[in-house]
Amino acid sequence: MGADMPNPLDVVLGNILGSEQTRPDQKAVSFRIDFKNYVKLSALQSITPKGVSRNQLLNDLLAVALDQVESSLPDGASDAYEHALVENEEGLTMLLETEGHL
Repeated sequence: MGADMPNPLDVVLGNILGSEQTRPDQKAVSFRIDFKNYVKLSALQSITPKGVSRNQLLNDLLAVALDQVESSLPDGASDAYEHALVENEEGLTMLLETEGHL
């Protein structure tokens, strides 16, 4: 990672905790992958066994990132996150039961 590039974990925590140092591309309406992240994803996919889809690789990478962010949240934000996690799981479970999909 270059010296001028912020630590990705710090960027994510800053966004979650309301830091003023958010990157403009993170305010996009649709999901976009930064060019450098896309290059890294493509490189990882090129060394991943052929049976693993890009979606599975993204899901696995997201799980790692979420785990790192969860374990780095300060106490107050961690408590709020745990509460929101329960609410979201209940809400999404109800939606799945009703609609059958997200």
